[in-house]
Amino acid sequence: PDGQELRANDLVLIHNVGSRNQSKTIYTTADDKQFPKGYVLSEYSRLSFSKDDQRVFLGVKKQQEKRANPKGDLADVDVWHWEDTTLQSIQKIQANREKRKTDFAVFNTKTKAVTKLGSDKLVVSSAPTGKWAIGQDNTPYAMELSWITGRSDYYKVDPDTGKKSLISLGISRPVGNSPDGRYFLFMKGQQLWAYDLDNETKTDIAKVADVSFANVEDDHPHPKGIYGLSGWSADGKSVIVNHKFDLWVLALDGSSARNLTEGYGEKNQIRLKYHTFDRQEEGIDLDKPIYLTGYGEWTKKTGFYIINKKGSSPIALIDVDAQLGRPVKAKNVDKVILTKERFDLYPDYYVTNTHFENLTKVTDANPQLKELSWGKSILVNYTNKKGQKLQATLAIPDSYQPGDKLPMLVHFYEKRSQNHHRFSSPRFSSGPQLGQFVSRGYMVLQPDIVYGVGTPGDDGVDCVTSAVQAVIDLGYADPQKIAAHGHSWGGYQTSYMLTQTDMFCSVVTGAPLTNLMSMYNILYKRSGVANQGILQYGQGRMGESPWDNFELYTSQSPVHHVKNINTPFIILHGTADGAVDWNQGLEFYTAARMHGKEAILLSYPDEFHSLRKLENQKDFLIRIEQFFDHYCFEKPAPTWMSEGQPFLGKQFAKPTDGMPKKKN
Repeated sequence: PDGQELRANDLVLIHNVGSRNQSKTIYTTADDKQFPKGYVLSEYSRLSFSKDDQRVFLGVKKQQEKRANPKGDLADVDVWHWEDTTLQSIQKIQANREKRKTDFAVFNTKTKAVTKLGSDKLVVSSAPTGKWAIGQDNTPYAMELSWITGRSDYYKVDPDTGKKSLISLGISRPVGNSPDGRYFLFMKGQQLWAYDLDNETKTDIAKVADVSFANVEDDHPHPKGIYGLSGWSADGKSVIVNHKFDLWVLALDGSSARNLTEGYGEKNQIRLKYHTFDRQEEGIDLDKPIYLTGYGEWTKKTGFYIINKKGSSPIALIDVDAQLGRPVKAKNVDKVILTKERFDLYPDYYVTNTHFENLTKVTDANPQLKELSWGKSILVNYTNKKGQKLQATLAIPDSYQPGDKLPMLVHFYEKRSQNHHRFSSPRFSSGPQLGQFVSRGYMVLQPDIVYGVGTPGDDGVDCVTSAVQAVIDLGYADPQKIAAHGHSWGGYQTSYMLTQTDMFCSVVTGAPLTNLMSMYNILYKRSGVANQGILQYGQGRMGESPWDNFELYTSQSPVHHVKNINTPFIILHGTADGAVDWNQGLEFYTAARMHGKEAILLSYPDEFHSLRKLENQKDFLIRIEQFFDHYCFEKPAPTWMSEGQPFLGKQFAKPTDGMPKKKN
């Protein structure tokens, strides 16, 4: 319409598509007295049907008058106000999404009327059947959304009237709706609640079980979620929930709970999860055979299992010392295809049946692997100073002989032992290509790191040095030739370790957090969110603010301990890093330089958190190889390492300048 910003749309429904009885219904808002005044049907929202085809879910948007461009020169200024519920930085990033935002609405095919359910405060999504909708209001907690796992008040919403009724306040761990739309599941505290949308009652369905389903392995200081949801029973009476190792069937009315896997997972330390070959499955028929995947907590083996009948334990169909991919079944025959991989085994495809018999390789995508010295991986068990049992995966060259003490590269980022059987596919990135380092004579160690609250740096040092010492004690590694690399959060760990231990001969730290104080109050530029929540409750795990414990933040900040550094190191950082601000790397470099430490900052202009330009990825890989080779194999240092590289003339310089020329 003239003078209006938004287009006025009609809704067109086509009935009996492709048949002789094909017809259409055209809905016009002007004919609907119930349609909200001042709104239009919006093309910005996706159209979808309820399962019974009685409702169409759509979006409506408030009409706006076109605004003329203001006359005269206007300043370009962003006003950051203390009462803003959303930071200006977030508003800027989300501006296009906000412009296209619509309010959830429902068109009833019988009454030919639209009911508006959503609003600026209430974000509504439909239940699967369309019988009930779920509303989420986070405005009471808007000022804390960047601080903790976002809380919201949840409501049941009647799609015919728009009437809402409270489910619960302050939910931060919603689980989801049952397929029949009757139940809404959520975690609150240590309790797992099922809300009956028909009767408006809620039940702690895990109360009758003898275990808690809160994921206590999550070491972040924020509300815990569940280990996982396997699915809902086909009869609509139960939900199947993951514990650490086993699966439980919990009655939605809270009347019963049983261990579906009969404790097999706990007994054998195998993490069992539900698997279905039917991607259209809406409910689990508990009276039919149940398929499961299995992952050995300490063996790293993977396999598939079956429960043939109710009350029986799982039976292993296949259990291999490798990583099996997700199997996909043919529609009409008993044929299954999946991948199988190890550190030294490319993930080719294999064919089998639903009993996983006669696993047959059908592709050979990397035959050249046979011609390469690729190496193999072994598991290393170790214990940190806290007495926690941990594991690391150690890749060793094919040429290794018992008694050899080889140079070792330690690469880490929180838990890594789950990658024990992952094929190290060659690629350029922002870090070392692990298979390439192994083939060049290094061992590569990837240890697990677990954290407490408030000591992320100390915990990293404890876990990594304990793993390294275990490898040294086993006789594999030369203790004088151990290098370390980490990127992002791993970069924080490597930077902190530089200041706490002399175990490493050389270190490369990529995009590192180095000053938790300055990092706390700047932005995570990708999202515009302040880093406060990330450091306090997220990956930083500090547990409190620096104003509550200033000494704690300085104690865990690498930049405050640069005087202790005795190890040569490289910092990688892109100037356009949207996750860890480039100034974090700069702070560490200038502080180290001031104290005469052997520090090199490789700063890549206009690069992001990870290097994206191929020429920069190649450049960095060459430089870290040269750096580690110099200290681990005593190879000559190139000019950029020994003398630096002046800004003038850098466009003519190569990372290999100053290196001995290879003989033909």
